[in-house]
Amino acid sequence: MKTSKAGPFFSLRVRLFVLLGLALAALAAPLILLTGREVTRAIEDRETAALVNVLTLVEDGIAAEYFTLLSVKAGRVMALKAQLRGAALGGRKIWLALGGLEGGPASDGRRRLYAEALTALAWAGPALHLYDPAGRLVTAFGGDRPFDLTGAEDRKGRSLDRVIAVDSPEGDFAVFTLAGGEAILAYFLPLPDHDNLVLAALVSLAELERETAENLASLIESTREGLEDLNFYESGFLSILAGGREVMVHRGHPFWAAPALMPAEALEISRQDESAAFRFEVPVPESAPPEILEFGELIFYIGYFKGLDWHIIAAAPKRELAAPARRLVRGQVAVFAAVTLLVALLALIPAARLARPLRLLTRKASLLPQMDFTDPQTETLFVQGLPTERRDEVGELARSFALMGQALSHNIRELMAATAAKERIEGELKAAREIQMGILPPHRALRLKDTAGRETVSLAALLEPAREVGGDLYDFFTTPDGRLAFVVGDVSDKGVPAALFMAMTSTLVHSALGAGLDPAAAMSRVNEILSANNPRSMFVTLFIGLLDPASGDMEFANGGHCYPLAWKDGNLRVLSEKSGPLVGVMEEASYKLFKTRLEPGEICLMFTDGVTEAQNNKGEFFGEARLSELGRRFARAKGGDSSGGPEDFLKTLDAALVDFQGPAPQIDDITLLCFLRQNQE
Repeated sequence: MKTSKAGPFFSLRVRLFVLLGLALAALAAPLILLTGREVTRAIEDRETAALVNVLTLVEDGIAAEYFTLLSVKAGRVMALKAQLRGAALGGRKIWLALGGLEGGPASDGRRRLYAEALTALAWAGPALHLYDPAGRLVTAFGGDRPFDLTGAEDRKGRSLDRVIAVDSPEGDFAVFTLAGGEAILAYFLPLPDHDNLVLAALVSLAELERETAENLASLIESTREGLEDLNFYESGFLSILAGGREVMVHRGHPFWAAPALMPAEALEISRQDESAAFRFEVPVPESAPPEILEFGELIFYIGYFKGLDWHIIAAAPKRELAAPARRLVRGQVAVFAAVTLLVALLALIPAARLARPLRLLTRKASLLPQMDFTDPQTETLFVQGLPTERRDEVGELARSFALMGQALSHNIRELMAATAAKERIEGELKAAREIQMGILPPHRALRLKDTAGRETVSLAALLEPAREVGGDLYDFFTTPDGRLAFVVGDVSDKGVPAALFMAMTSTLVHSALGAGLDPAAAMSRVNEILSANNPRSMFVTLFIGLLDPASGDMEFANGGHCYPLAWKDGNLRVLSEKSGPLVGVMEEASYKLFKTRLEPGEICLMFTDGVTEAQNNKGEFFGEARLSELGRRFARAKGGDSSGGPEDFLKTLDAALVDFQGPAPQIDDITLLCFLRQNQE
């Protein structure tokens, strides 16, 4: 039988060549796929981070120049205030001197002398006006023209007669806007006279407003010049919008210079929270030119600068952000293909020598998914038998396998260590939460009774931190004199720092009230201690109260906290008195004590802003109006009945909050403290 000679395409060498190429491709393909995906994600993250960095850099530059502008304006205003105060004090000294002359002129004559003296005083200074208690202009001295404040209100909404009626020997400043839009800075100083006349020193702020406008225009121009030298994405853009409508600065593709193309909902979301840059993915409109349409979806990063009502927008096509990653992956594929071809060609010569080690490598590769790389011995077993001592391609491949095993073993152990560290941190945070909750009163409800055994006051409280630990606080206890002491507060930060600050504040308040201080004095002592040692410049809003269960008389102090709400038979009462500023800000701050009476059957609620500022997925706030209506319905339905007391109300309110938020995450700590003065009938 005649045998045919094997053709060149059926030789062992060619078969090994093909087999080696296929084996290398089969081995490398999943690796390239996995690493390519990770590399693509990493490069996209890097490009996105660069986009955010550009946005942050521009925003920081604007903020720095704007705060410089504000500093200059504040300096000018302080100088004008000093000038007005000096002119008014000079006028009052003249008035006192005329009145103090022994055997001085009569009232009419003294006023004429006073008018002449003030005219001379105001010749080179601000205008001086004399007003009666009703806000009517008696006469005007000096200045280019008298300022007509008739019917005008200051920027606090006060009319002229209300500003003049402020009974302060130190005088009062006010800013009025005239009918033509001109702003006037005025200083009102009462004169020691039986007619209760008030001397006002006035100056126009038109020049200051003009300088401010020029400085703002200069800020815009410097920002525009700075962006000219910025290298940006070819189809992206960087824009600054004023009021969400006017494009102040635009750098990038001209198509995006139209304000109408900016996502309105995204602009509104960023306006609500200026502390972070928000990311939005928006499809490219069909009206875009072809070079933009081909990129598809656009990634927006929007920051908001509240001081100027500016939105800083950086955007780039998603595909353009991923373009470097795609180029890198294509390069990796090309490099691997070239290396595979070269190795296969070289393998044609030592084919026989390669067969055995290749089988070994194949076997090692097949065992790779089954190996436990958490065991240090696995790394040795993985390398065992590999021809790493060879100096040819097989040796290189074997050493690469060994290196891969070492890297896998090392990375897996590091991952396990990181996972263990994460679990340890989570455990520590859980312990911190338990400790923080342990600082609060051990019981979340309290019922006080009189000597006859009748219930006088019932109380309930609730605290839900937004994180593992939070900065809200509440406390309640009975003082030695039988009154109910209660505290609600909200620290400015979140997380562990806020929790520590909360613990210190709670301890200080408890100590101050336990020492017999009234709420205002206790708040002053806490403020003094917190302000004296506050390296992070944190602060806390605080409400402290003392309630007499028998009479319903309540003393309280409010340091910048949400106003408590009280309902009786469906009628709402707001305890809107404010004792002083935020606690922990100014060491010398003082706080005023207020008193009120809680009627039988009246229910009172104290809360933190995490309640009214709770948001749903639409960005809507729960709001004080919704809270007030909920309390009104509950009070009308339950009245002073103990079966409808604070615990039921807090359960109803908590359920309403959960229902309102839906799947949206809780963004702030929620604290509620509610008490009811029971009917004794």
